[in-house]
Amino acid sequence: MTLEQAIADDSFVRWDCPFAPQDQRKTRKLRQRLGHPPQEVQPPSQQVLDVVQRFIPSREWTEPSDGTLWRQNASTESASRLDSVMLQEMLDRKLFDERARATGVCPIRQRLYRECFDELLRQVAAESPERGILLLKVRHERECTISAYREILESRSGYAFRTALKGDKDTYIMQTRIAELKRRKQQLIEEEERLKDEEKQVRAEGEEQNRDDEKRRKDELGQLLKEAQLKKAQLEAITALPRK
Repeated sequence: MTLEQAIADDSFVRWDCPFAPQDQRKTRKLRQRLGHPPQEVQPPSQQVLDVVQRFIPSREWTEPSDGTLWRQNASTESASRLDSVMLQEMLDRKLFDERARATGVCPIRQRLYRECFDELLRQVAAESPERGILLLKVRHERECTISAYREILESRSGYAFRTALKGDKDTYIMQTRIAELKRRKQQLIEEEERLKDEEKQVRAEGEEQNRDDEKRRKDELGQLLKEAQLKKAQLEAITALPRK
């Protein structure tokens, strides 16, 4: 940050005029250039300053051109009704310029409302430090609640994501298993068809072999019957010859 950037700052929070703690002359020159009195007419209440700096810390930077250390505190001046109206207009303008979404989770909208709430806290604390501290506690409790809900959401989202991944993995495993079983089924069907064809071929060959064996046995049996008839005739012929 530079001095010119601090002067032209367009944030929600109202800041006091920067000052150089180690060079009062440069502080007076800057206040004169910006049209401020040489020194603050009424120094801020230390209690108000302490409360404001609890949520809006002072900012410090070293000027690159000359190495001067500058410091700037959030303003402790109370706000008028016009200031509140201008704050509302600034919020609406920044929401529009930065294209913040009106609904749902929007980091831009959350950031702008947080910065705007800091300025509201500053205005309340400037009028009553006690109300400012109470409102600061309310904001802290709200942030803790949001943080807890965010952790729950992230945890549930992580669990849902892991479950989805596991489901996808299980689905992939089951699909792979199903595809493998289908291939195995097709292989078994083809093997069954092949075995059926072999069975038909073996059965046909067996039936043909049986027919051949049956024919051969019949032929052998016929031949044996013929030989038996011939032997019988020869035997009868021999037995029929007269004895000497």
